[in-house]
Parts: sequence; structure tokens; C-alpha cells
Amino acid sequence: MQVFLKFMGWLILYSLLYFLVLDITVSGPDMKGAPDFIRILNFYLMPLISLPLWWLSWKKFEKAFGPRDPERSQAGITCTLALRNPALMYYLMVLKLFLLAMGANGIITLSHHEGGMKIFYIINFIVLYIYAIPFFIIKFGKLKKALHAGVTAGESAISLAIKGTTVLSIPYADARTLLIQRDPPALCVAGVPGAVCLGSREARVSAFYVPGLEQVIDLVRGKTGGAEQVSGMKAAMKQRGIKPVL
Repeated sequence: MQVFLKFMGWLILYSLLYFLVLDITVSGPDMKGAPDFIRILNFYLMPLISLPLWWLSWKKFEKAFGPRDPERSQAGITCTLALRNPALMYYLMVLKLFLLAMGANGIITLSHHEGGMKIFYIINFIVLYIYAIPFFIIKFGKLKKALHAGVTAGESAISLAIKGTTVLSIPYADARTLLIQRDPPALCVAGVPGAVCLGSREARVSAFYVPGLEQVIDLVRGKTGGAEQVSGMKAAMKQRGIKPVL
């Protein structure tokens, strides 16, 4: 599955570059009348150019949203969030870029089409941009927020900080709900201001997971003394109406 997603990521990146060239040269998708250089660029050179571009962008994406070891300090244990499936998220991001480029190409090359095809490209453009732009605003916002987020389990409270600013802190003594799942590891601490719910890579609590979550669970269990054991964290959260801040 990972190999397939990575292959699709490259294929869509190549398609994105293909359509960008069409946009710049104002050529139709069939490339009728396009200069020979543009044909050679799109059909032969661009697949080769897109390979290192895909590799560098994928590795940078994977490094940014990949796992990092938890850190111990006087404040407690601080963990960062990692994407549970970075290949899928990368695939979706590149796919949306491709759709945007394809929609733009359809509008730019309207003069190459007649009648019903013009109407199709106009509708296609409107639908793609109504769908894709909100996706980017929401998804990139969440990814950027998660990239700078850190969860700290301290002596008396668990807190969530974004860019060094604490946005949520729940004292263990004030926690209304404390759920722990043993296998795979997952933790949810809910209080009046909100909830911090974390899962390991296999727990599937959210699109993100916390490397080294077992250390946090042991610390929280030791400080609180008691917690409700659940077998399915996501189902337990839904049943209790718990919505985590991140």
C-alpha cells in the first residue's frame, strides 16, 4: 500500500507539471499544434525531472511529519505528533494540487474547445475550486498546527502547546474522564476546558499519533492512581461525546 501511494504521488506530481506546462504554453490536453520542444518536454523530459522533485518533496514532507522521540525535562515528558500515514496525506495534497492545475488549464484553454466542452470545463473549474480551496485551508491549517504542537505530561497536569504557547491544560485532579487503552496504547484525558486524546500508530484515534505514548500513559496512571480501561478508544470517545482539541 505504501509503495502504491508513493507511486501515485509521483504520477500525480508528473501530471501536475504536465498541466502546468500546458497552462504556460496555452496548449490543449491533446497538444495539437504544440511545438516539438513542448512535446519532448512533457512526454520525455518531465517524467525524469519529476522524479527528483518528487523524492525531495516526499522526504521533506516525511521528515516534517514523521515520528520524533519524546523528551524528558523538569516539566515532564513532552511528545510531538506524527502523521499516522504520511504517504496518504502526501498523496491527497498532491492530488488536490493536480485538480487545481487541471481546472485552471481547462479555463485557460477554453478557446480550444466548443459548445458542450466549454460548459463542461467551466463547471469543472467552479466545482474543483469550491471543493479544493477549502480543503487546502482546512487541511494545511491542521497540518501546520500539528507540526508545531507538543503534549507535555507533567507532575500535576497534561497540557497541549502550539508554538510554545499552552492552549490547553488539564490538571489530573480536575479530569472528568480518564480513559486508557492498553493494546494498542491510547490515552484520553477530558476536563472542563477540553480534551487531550492521544493514540499510538496502531490505535487509529486520529490521523496523528504520538511516538513513545507508553511513557506518557505510565506517568499519567501513576499520578492519577485510577483510570477507566477501554478496548476501543475511538468508540469510547464517540460514546461519551469527547472531541479532542487537536
